[in-house]
Amino acid sequence: MVGLVGWLAEEISLYKINVDYDVCIACEACPSTVMNAILKQKQKTIPDCFACGNCLDVCPMNAVHFQRGKRNTPPTGKFDK
Repeated sequence: MVGLVGWLAEEISLYKINVDYDVCIACEACPSTVMNAILKQKQKTIPDCFACGNCLDVCPMNAVHFQRGKRNTPPTGKFDK
């Protein structure tokens, strides 16, 4: 139930976590700070993101931000190795 409440709060929030994929170097430091690889997922709605902000602190390129509007998705192939 806590997960659902956290997801709902993040879903209706005016501010979302977004990544500037032009700056992102795909080092994958951000998903290592959360339970799942949230920012890599290509889903429009990402139910595992609670907007905890941990990813903001670890990005070496400062590419992760809280911004108004919808969450963006990575370009195709951004995280392919």
